Amino acid sequence: MFTDNVYPKPFFVYENDVLTKHDSHLKLSPIEKLTFLLSQKSILFNKLLDFLKVNKTQYKQNFIENNLAREIDYNLTFRLIKEMNDIATKNKIKFIVLIYPSKNWFYENSEISKRFLDSSLLKNITIINMYDYFSKKGFTTENFIDFSIDKILHLNAKGHKLTADVIYDVLSNLNFINH
Repeated sequence: MFTDNVYPKPFFVYENDVLTKHDSHLKLSPIEKLTFLLSQKSILFNKLLDFLKVNKTQYKQNFIENNLAREIDYNLTFRLIKEMNDIATKNKIKFIVLIYPSKNWFYENSEISKRFLDSSLLKNITIINMYDYFSKKGFTTENFIDFSIDKILHLNAKGHKLTADVIYDVLSNLNFINH
């Protein structure tokens, strides 16, 4: 199931070589919508869940996922990226994939970037793990709050400037930018 750990997301799968959207898990009854909203916004409701010793994470997931627990389909992502690259190449457009790090990557190695870099579907595509560039610019677990408006790494103006500098460095190093 695709979620940002707050709100559920639709997801896509290839079925018989057709990209198919799945969103039935988002169609909740009015009572389910209200209860989910209360679990997201109401301190009192969450205190009640605590009092009842309800596992809130599991509670929210059960509501939304409707027992559709899904693994991220990396092959789908890789096929879509390959298709974008093929279209760009056909039109003589340079194509690059920049992997933007999540906050957790600053604490532990990223399995996601490894999957991208090791994928046979992406073998002829330029893939850059931006974590390395951020690290070289001094972006660390100790100072990420200086670049973020919150604890999950939504960027502030300084963070956007750093990101723009990193992207510029990447594109310059690959000769995508003429000086």
